[in-house]
Amino acid sequence: MSQQRIYSKERTTAKGLYIAAGVLCFAALLIQLTDNWSIGLFLLSSPFLAMGLLLLIIGKYHDNKYRRLGKSVLVLPTDRCELGLAIKARVEIDKPEFNRVSRVQLSCLRRENDNKIASYQTLWQQDIEVNAYCQRESTWLEFEFTIPTDKTPTSRRWFAQYRVHWELSFEYVEALTAVKRSWEIQVVRPDLSVIKGQSL
Repeated sequence: MSQQRIYSKERTTAKGLYIAAGVLCFAALLIQLTDNWSIGLFLLSSPFLAMGLLLLIIGKYHDNKYRRLGKSVLVLPTDRCELGLAIKARVEIDKPEFNRVSRVQLSCLRRENDNKIASYQTLWQQDIEVNAYCQRESTWLEFEFTIPTDKTPTSRRWFAQYRVHWELSFEYVEALTAVKRSWEIQVVRPDLSVIKGQSL
């Protein structure tokens, strides 16, 4: 069974902001190119340009936060975590002797689209102790977790009002800055057909 490597959600935060900033700045440029320069066109395009520059600054901030820790890949033995099954996992940190984290948090979250504003409600959480092992120029944070069988699996209904998803995460403070890593994992119910086949 091949291992599953999951990159953190924070990996794409800065990239998304950079893309949005580029789109807004490009829109401002297109407005200016529609006609010769005029004060009216400048007033029309300036909000796009200002918002684009603001998103660029915010993106740079998140990029700097991400670079403090690097990729930090989550490695699982499978791409589907079954309810009730013990899963051995590790996080690969590209830093030697990294000892800032002693626990990771396993969370079940429900996304609620209330009045078109997405919010998250925590349905269940568990802290998990990690063991750190130095691997040459990197550190492995190894741990094991089991999701109780009475919990709700991942819901993939994108257009539903409520969507349940699971994630592993940790957070620590470095140089007065909170550094967080979170990985979304897919949680499924056990395959009953396989279980019945094994019991025969």
